[in-house]
Amino acid sequence: MPRTPRILSPSGIYHTILRGINKHPIFDTRQEKAYFLDVVRRMGTEGEYEIYAYCLMNNHVHLLLKTGSKPLDTSMKRIAVSYVYFYNRLHSRSGSLFDNRYTSVVIKDEVQFMVCARYIHNNPVKAGLVEKPQQYPWSSYRHYIEPASTKPVFLNTSTLLSYYHSERARAIKALQKFTGEDDFTEPAPLMDCITMILEQENVPLEMLKNLPRQRRDDILRRIMAQSGAKAKDVAEILGISTTIIYNANRKLDKK
Repeated sequence: MPRTPRILSPSGIYHTILRGINKHPIFDTRQEKAYFLDVVRRMGTEGEYEIYAYCLMNNHVHLLLKTGSKPLDTSMKRIAVSYVYFYNRLHSRSGSLFDNRYTSVVIKDEVQFMVCARYIHNNPVKAGLVEKPQQYPWSSYRHYIEPASTKPVFLNTSTLLSYYHSERARAIKALQKFTGEDDFTEPAPLMDCITMILEQENVPLEMLKNLPRQRRDDILRRIMAQSGAKAKDVAEILGISTTIIYNANRKLDKK
């Protein structure tokens, strides 16, 4: 079956995810994570994209970026190929490391941009690796809230902060509050996220389960990706079975 063409972002902004094949680890050491960031830096300084947020987990990577001189597919392929070459040489192995197809979610507006950054920065908290997002050394969050930190040259922190306040100090405080440092429960308020996505898709809540399957599943995947919530919590609000939600996500993994 041919792959479904990717949806292109009018703004050029995407949330992309690179996953290890069969969910296997892609990072074993700090050296490997540092090298991956160096790959991202090299291509970013060449103008291929602009990075707004990132998080390196053991078996996957999140990037919030805006495309530049090259299409998204080209940049993501170059990142993957460069890192896999390094990783395979380091471990005397050959073959694939990443899933054949990365995930990309179109970012349509400022609210979705803010929610996505919060989801990315809270990934280590949700995984139980740290208690607060600023404690994790392999995400962009600390570069937002610690003025003394050495910000990677490829990282643009100004855009996200500008959505909170024109004054940097007040913007940082608002970002910290929105990210939920002190009382983290989930990456995004679920009902707010669902409402936002359904408004963007022009679909009333009560009509979602009556949509054609492909369109319904596309919306369910957006909700799951951007809220970071559990399937059972999404199912309860939407009045849709957890099986339908699980199946929608499995279809994405198989693409």
